[in-house]
Amino acid sequence: MNTRLWAIPLALAGLAIIAFAGVVLAENIDPFNNGSQYAWSENTGWLNAEPANCGNCGVQVTNTKLTGYIWGENIDWINLSCQNNNTCAGPGGNWGVTNNGSGALSGYAWAENAGWISFSCQNNPTSCAGTGNYGVSISGSTGIFSGYAWAENIGWISFSDTSPVAYQVQTSDDDADGVFAGSDNCPNWPNPAQNLPPWPVPANDPDCDGFSTAVENSAGTGPTTHCGANAWPADINNDGFSDISDVSALTGVFGSAVPPAPARYNIAPDPPDGFVDISDVSRMTGLFGRSCS
Repeated sequence: MNTRLWAIPLALAGLAIIAFAGVVLAENIDPFNNGSQYAWSENTGWLNAEPANCGNCGVQVTNTKLTGYIWGENIDWINLSCQNNNTCAGPGGNWGVTNNGSGALSGYAWAENAGWISFSCQNNPTSCAGTGNYGVSISGSTGIFSGYAWAENIGWISFSDTSPVAYQVQTSDDDADGVFAGSDNCPNWPNPAQNLPPWPVPANDPDCDGFSTAVENSAGTGPTTHCGANAWPADINNDGFSDISDVSALTGVFGSAVPPAPARYNIAPDPPDGFVDISDVSRMTGLFGRSCS
C-alpha cells in the first residue's frame, strides 16, 4: 500500500454544505485538537472524520455504533449510519457501522460516489481468506482507530499510520474514566469514589455490575440496575455484598439443573449453561467480599 503522504491538510477544500436530518449529531473525534481526525485512501486521498462547517456532523463513537459523516476530498460524504438521515426503512435496510462494545467495528458505511464501505471482513466471513482478515478497531486505552476498511470501488481506507507522515483518527474519553469511547462499558458508573467498578465488565453490561444482560435475564436480576433487591447476581441475599452467605446459598444447590434449582444461582458461563456447578461457584468467589455499590 502506497503511503507517500506529504502533509496533512490544515483543512479539506470544497466542503459541501448538506442537510443532516434524523438524529442530533455530537461528534467526539480529535479530543486533543491535534489533527487526529484524518484517515487516508490511496485512491481517493484524505478523509476527515471531524469536518468543519456542517453543524457538528462528524463521527460520533458509542459502545454500540458509529454515527455521523466523514468528508472525502474526492468522494464527498461517507454516511456511517442509516439513522443519520432516516433511511433505515429504505431499500438498503437497517445498515450502519456497529461496535461490539470493546472497540471492534463491523458493518457498512455508504458513499454516493464510492458505494458500500465494509469495516470488517467478518461482515462476510467467507471473504476473509481472499481479502485478508481486515477490520477497523478502536483502542480502549487511547481511543485511536487502527486497521483498514474496504470499498469495492475505491480500495483500502487506513485509519492510522506512522510513516512517512503520521496520521490517525482518535475518539475521546467522554466521561474521563480512563477508558475511551467505543470501548467503555461503564459510561454511567455511579460510584464517585472510583472511576470504574472493581471487577471486569463484559460487553452488553449496561449496569456495569460485571454480569451481562444475558446472564441477568437468566438469573432473574435487573440488567439495568447494578445494586439493590434482585439487582446483582453475586448478591443472592440482597444485602449489598458478595460474601459467604451468598456462596453458601449457591453451594446448597450445587449440581442441580435450572430448573428446578432457582435460576438465580446459574450465573456462569456467559450465556449460562443451565446448571449450578463449579463455574458458578468460581464466578461468585471471584467477587467475594466486594460491594455492589
